[in-house]
Amino acid sequence: MKYKHLSTSGIYSVVLRQNILPKGYKEKMERNSKELKLWNYINYDKIYNELCIFDFYDFNNRKKLYNVKREAFIYEDEKCIPKEIHINNEEGNQLILLDERYDTNFYMMDVKKEKLVRKWCNENIPITKLLKKMDNIYLGYNESSLFFVDTRLQRCIQNIFQYNKYASPIEHASIDNNGRITSSTSRGELKYYDGTINKQNKIKKSKNVIYCSDDMVHLTTSHKGLYSIVTCQKRIIIYDNFMDNKNFFDHVIRKCYRYQQNSIVLKLEPIDEFIHDLGDYTFIKTVSYSNSKYLFTFAKDFCVIWNLFQGINKNVSYTINKVPEDISDISLYDTSDEHDALLLATEYTLTLTRII
Repeated sequence: MKYKHLSTSGIYSVVLRQNILPKGYKEKMERNSKELKLWNYINYDKIYNELCIFDFYDFNNRKKLYNVKREAFIYEDEKCIPKEIHINNEEGNQLILLDERYDTNFYMMDVKKEKLVRKWCNENIPITKLLKKMDNIYLGYNESSLFFVDTRLQRCIQNIFQYNKYASPIEHASIDNNGRITSSTSRGELKYYDGTINKQNKIKKSKNVIYCSDDMVHLTTSHKGLYSIVTCQKRIIIYDNFMDNKNFFDHVIRKCYRYQQNSIVLKLEPIDEFIHDLGDYTFIKTVSYSNSKYLFTFAKDFCVIWNLFQGINKNVSYTINKVPEDISDISLYDTSDEHDALLLATEYTLTLTRII
């Protein structure tokens, strides 16, 4: 079995393994889920899942709370092949699984019962990705719309904001701890939403739009919405979301002033690329802690730890950690001794590393 996906919430870490990572899966990661019709050449019937939930109580030991076998992923004779998993509640006994084979399906798993207990099928609303807003509630998106998903309801998709047919497709989205939203488009635009609902019961349209880059592969927002963190193929762009005591989410800023928005570019020096023999790499994903002190970016076989505070002051500082296998996913973990830690999965290993 090979490690595929990590998800951390509070003291729990969910680890998904599959016997086969779908052909083209890494290419999909590297292009960050651009429209690839993978189901045309993947035999999903031969893919099996295994899921574990861990509590890492120190850096050398991990406690396995649950070990869910392949039979648990069958719902009424239909097999779920998860592409991402979320811990749905504070107790950690409910999981939400977004299906990779059918992008209109997602499921709820009861880990104590070790089975799927609920299925949602949204026939006309595919879901590219779910981003957790709070227990039971998620931001979902696809190429043409943003919406909220409430897993307490049978008709779970709510507050749909639909783009018109001439708008550029949505590629990535992010949500901060205040429920404010950023999204990026195939045209390289970055859009800011306050995340509130209008009188038509839809997510309000964006307050501001700026041009960012046409090679974005991932988007995230710092914990309190201070920064938008855009991962491009070979650089990280950090945008300051506040200008003159106004933020881009809640206030309309005149177009003639938006270009004054502060931004910082983080990238590796050519000498470091040569010393570490990085080859022709492409960044895949960036994550950050709630204290926003460090950023963690990974590519195929290495991870970069950036010092965000120094980067903002235009003193770019980073550490490169190369690993012997391809990285499947990374996640951040708050250990019991209050030290920051990085949970890293390659195809065959799972390690927790203290961050100084």
